[in-house]
Amino acid sequence: NDDPLSNIIELIKSHALANRTKSFKANTQLRNNLIRNLLEKNEEKFKPNLYIEIYKASEKYEKVKKSLNSVSLGKDIHDLITQRLQEYADLSDVLKGIVDLSNTSEQEAEDQFNELKASIKEEFIDYERLNKILDLLEKYTERNNEIFHKINLFQELINRFFVDTDKTLFIDFEGTLKVRSNQVRYDTSILSSGERQLVILIGNLIFNREMLKNRIFIIDEPELSLHISWQEMFIDTLLQGQNDIQLIFATHSPAIVSKYDDCLMTVNDSEMYFSKDC
Repeated sequence: NDDPLSNIIELIKSHALANRTKSFKANTQLRNNLIRNLLEKNEEKFKPNLYIEIYKASEKYEKVKKSLNSVSLGKDIHDLITQRLQEYADLSDVLKGIVDLSNTSEQEAEDQFNELKASIKEEFIDYERLNKILDLLEKYTERNNEIFHKINLFQELINRFFVDTDKTLFIDFEGTLKVRSNQVRYDTSILSSGERQLVILIGNLIFNREMLKNRIFIIDEPELSLHISWQEMFIDTLLQGQNDIQLIFATHSPAIVSKYDDCLMTVNDSEMYFSKDC
């Protein structure tokens, strides 16, 4: 296909479908681990560091509760796990109200924790299980963030250029690049030439394996069809997409190079020279 936009759309779809397979495996592994956690017999021995784990529980729960929604569980099981983890997080907040680890010595904290031993010890096996569930969800969240890193990065970077428009670009469950405008979904045919140019350039930067392997990205006249404000943020955005690739631009636009004129090479009919040491 000679259409650059269609090529990028296909690259994105291929990457997204591969992600779905990886995510399904992570999801299955998590469900198996949750079942194992419920069936395994816990040691009936109180672990002193459980207090510290309970103390951290509310922060952990905030990090993972969105991921819980993506796990393939029945609604009743999902709701029960959510309820129990919320109760565990609430206990964590109560503990923080009693002990401030940031301003308390280790010995003082241990003394304060000891006052809670009786009530916590009664249900420590239950808390151990809940803590394991949080740990499993934390690992699952980290794995999913890793799997969907490029998709999320592309959506974040491309939509910086659409902040002042009524459009948002997103990649749907099928891996298709879509445009949302005024709560209605469209395909990419509604994009302007400048918007298409951005999709092509940022898409290549993130998803083009050949370019990533060669670690060099050469763009001729990236300013074409780009609004002046987009030109000014263009290099910064690309650097955040890939900071270990050499970027080479041939441009007539001062707005593109802006603060990067320390690596500017001027070219005319008779000579080439750097304006400064680069």
